[in-house]
Amino acid sequence: YASKEAGLRLMERLKKDRLLLGPAAGAHKAIGFLKVREPTQAVKGRTEIDLGEVKVTLVVAGEGHGAGDLIAWVQSEKVLYAGNLVWNRCHPNLVGGSTFLWIGSLAAMEKLDIQHVVPGHGEVGDKSLLANQRKYLIGLRTTVKHLARRKVTIDKIVAGVQPAKEYADYEFRVYWPRNLVFVHGELLRNR
Repeated sequence: YASKEAGLRLMERLKKDRLLLGPAAGAHKAIGFLKVREPTQAVKGRTEIDLGEVKVTLVVAGEGHGAGDLIAWVQSEKVLYAGNLVWNRCHPNLVGGSTFLWIGSLAAMEKLDIQHVVPGHGEVGDKSLLANQRKYLIGLRTTVKHLARRKVTIDKIVAGVQPAKEYADYEFRVYWPRNLVFVHGELLRNR
């Protein structure tokens, strides 16, 4: 985690997610077995950990998805463990973060020398997962912003806006309407 405060916020978020997602259709089956432990170590900026045969660089990526987003970069293998900042072929859970900061974090990760990305959800892929996630978030923000400027109510946005064709078969469809509501509120707060 990035700080003690961020770690504790994340701990509370995981507890809430377990309660909210547990009974939901398509929820993570493993979440019931998740043991949330209090954080013990903070990472500031970048920290390199030598695991003997490999060095891992932990990077605080901001608060795009949630409190204290942390990524792990294995430079020698050109692998990025992106955690919940990348969801491959899944609608991401936006509640609790900032799509604006998230987009910036993805752009920064795209500058890293990587070939493989291990997402928080979905299959491992290549560097294009970062651009795909950024495109999803930008498209969502653009759509909601355009409709809000035309004074379309959030109820009508949720009822009438479907995911773009390229996202129609994404997993975790339950997050789509929530994401519309979250981005709408986010844009209103940041006027």
